[in-house]
Amino acid sequence: MSDAIYNTLLIPTLIAVAGFIGKSVYDIYLDKRKRNRKLIESKLQYFYWPICIRLTKNENIYQYLYKGKKDTDKDSLDYKIAHYVEKAILMTNHKEIIDIITRYRHFADADTEVGGLIDAYIRHVSVYNALMAAKVDEFPANVSNAPYPAGIYDYFYRKTLELQSVLDKKKV
Repeated sequence: MSDAIYNTLLIPTLIAVAGFIGKSVYDIYLDKRKRNRKLIESKLQYFYWPICIRLTKNENIYQYLYKGKKDTDKDSLDYKIAHYVEKAILMTNHKEIIDIITRYRHFADADTEVGGLIDAYIRHVSVYNALMAAKVDEFPANVSNAPYPAGIYDYFYRKTLELQSVLDKKKV
């Protein structure tokens, strides 16, 4: 008789413990997926999308800047447009991108490509700001070793779309 009572209590207890352990493992798995999704959302929201959008703006207006900077007539429309674009749009975007990098660089993926691009970008913008403050009407690449980093736009565009694709496929 004691074996029957023992079996009656032991089997439900083992099932309850197994159920509790199973649910705990599943909750840990779901929590990890949620944290991973939240990290990707934060990377996109605070770092990759804002930089990508501003770099896209810069890429789209650069032709006006380049065309006007080559013009020697300071009264020409191209020259005036170039200087407006440089001060009001390009330098504003540069400042905003530097602010984003300063605040959210920890969201950058730890690959070797982005670190070098960001460092080159910071150097370029720093020299560009110094040239603007000194009223030197040149591009940073022409007067110092601070060219606009080749590939930065392509990297951020590609990485933003890649992360967005990963996020879109996640269910939790």
